[in-house]
Parts: sequence; C-alpha cells; structure tokens
Amino acid sequence: MAWKLRQVWIACGIGFVLLVVHLSLTPDPPNLGVPEGLKIGHLVAYGWLMIWFGQVYRTKIRRFLLAAALCALGIALEYVQGLTDNRGFENTDMMINAMGVALGLALVYTRLQNIERMFEAMLELP
Repeated sequence: MAWKLRQVWIACGIGFVLLVVHLSLTPDPPNLGVPEGLKIGHLVAYGWLMIWFGQVYRTKIRRFLLAAALCALGIALEYVQGLTDNRGFENTDMMINAMGVALGLALVYTRLQNIERMFEAMLELP
C-alpha cells in the first residue's frame, strides 16, 4: 500500500486506542446523555477502531487478527476496571465491545473502507 499519509493514519489510530484506554479507566468518564444501561459508547468506540484500522490493514487475515486484538483489548480493559476502586467489571460490556468490533468489521467491507484514501486524494498530495 503506497499511502503518503499511512504513518499518520496509524499514529491517529494508536491515539484512538489510547483514548479508549483512558476513557475505560478514568474515574469520571464523560456523560453521553444516554440512559446508564445503554452502552452506545462501547459499541461506537470499538466499531470506530475496527473501521479505522480496517482501512489501513486491508487483507482478510489482518482484519480478522485486528478484530481479535480489539476484542482482547475490550476484555482486558474490563478485567482492569474490575481491579479499580472506581470502575466495575461487567460481562455485558465485553459483549457490547465485541459487537462493536463485529459491526466495524462488517462495515469495513463497504465503501467505508476507502474514506481515508478519499481524504488523502482530496489533499492532492504529490
């Protein structure tokens, strides 16, 4: 893949992962204005990560390995939350994280897989 900004995309993706880690472990997560039991943030965060990195890593095997790694991240963070005093362990969060990954994986096989390339083309880099 000959993207001119490939390293920028990867660095941004790592930043998104670090943001998810921070939001998962912060004692005072932001209020999204949705009911407490509705875990839309989990679904969106993990779906976004899968879509983002799925655009960079385009082979089927890499995408499935990425999906497994993101699911493992969601599981690991849930266990770490269980070790803290201010956050709790929830099995449902792990399932919703995995659902976000699955949704992102499905969407990365649509036109969404080309958003970053279209953005780069709009910049008209030499």
